[in-house]
Amino acid sequence: MTMPSRCAVLSLLNTPAGLFRWYEEFPQRITERLQEAGVDHIVGYKSYLENTTIAPHARLIAHDETEMVDPAWVRATLGPIVARYARVIVHTHSYAFGQCAVWRLCRGSAARSWWATMHRTPRPGSRMNAFSRRLLQRARCVYPDRLFGCSSASQQALRAMFIPERVGLLRNGRLSESDMQMFPVRADPATALFVGRLTREKGVWALLQAAAILAQRHPHFHLLILGDGPEETAMRRWIGEHRLEGRIDMLGYRAEVEMYYAQADFLIIPTDPLLVAEGLPLVALEAKAFALPVIYSRSGGLPESQIEGETGIVMEPPSADNIVRAATDLMNDVARYHAMRESIRRERVRWGIDTMAQAYAHEYLDAFGRT
Repeated sequence: MTMPSRCAVLSLLNTPAGLFRWYEEFPQRITERLQEAGVDHIVGYKSYLENTTIAPHARLIAHDETEMVDPAWVRATLGPIVARYARVIVHTHSYAFGQCAVWRLCRGSAARSWWATMHRTPRPGSRMNAFSRRLLQRARCVYPDRLFGCSSASQQALRAMFIPERVGLLRNGRLSESDMQMFPVRADPATALFVGRLTREKGVWALLQAAAILAQRHPHFHLLILGDGPEETAMRRWIGEHRLEGRIDMLGYRAEVEMYYAQADFLIIPTDPLLVAEGLPLVALEAKAFALPVIYSRSGGLPESQIEGETGIVMEPPSADNIVRAATDLMNDVARYHAMRESIRRERVRWGIDTMAQAYAHEYLDAFGRT
């Protein structure tokens, strides 16, 4: 019987393939780097959309949220894949890993390890809870062998929860080479954009109140809102009651958002830091492709996406008054607005998708002793 000799990484992504172009692109770039070192990369998506670029023969529908907590499904579906390799890393993304059954594949085997990336900033909780998590992590039970934050804020929170030396940092990256070459012409700023879930913790009510004030003071002000969520119906009603149709457009959920960034002059992210800690919001990176300044709060890793005063304006707190103040500063000081856009054009190279892929590949190859 021939024993397996190759190494592999199995990446499990819970966003449907084809939903976002970059979400297929970054694992494919990781694949290229791993193949150069003789390491296989198997990528599993939650599902595949019609516009996916993944060839049919290469598709692996690896999981959904219910299957990943089912030990029988994990053993039957993922077990044969990991058994083909001498050493394997199973890397899950965007999971509540305390409920994930992948640890059962890896426990008891030095050749198998489970890694997880958190795309949010968790609340550390009590020291007693952290002590229990660390014991379970050392026993390779329930929790991943290694954890990665997508921002320094999320990494710091994870280090407070788990064994610190097993927590790393893999920052989000979003921009392709073509994204970083874009610099669409802008006139005087007047159109603001919000992209996200329509929930209270995302600051949507402060955003609406600020938009009403800005619409009164600035005849050309316009707000585009992309997203859906539990507050959507009430928000639409509020806009109608205040007769702000045409000044505030609620566009619902959109998978393809580029055309709306192209229409906007700046982005507003008013997340309430007392209610939720962001990881490293991709909308803040997507805005960089269009060189859009960002008005943002100090929620989790969100400030790490900006150079304060140069690429964005911070709000403390993200109240309606502070949104109005920051937006007014941008709209009234056109020279500053265009200077910020130039700063974004120079700064955005560090958020390249290639930089992200290279960081992931380096971690894998280092673990296999291939660097």
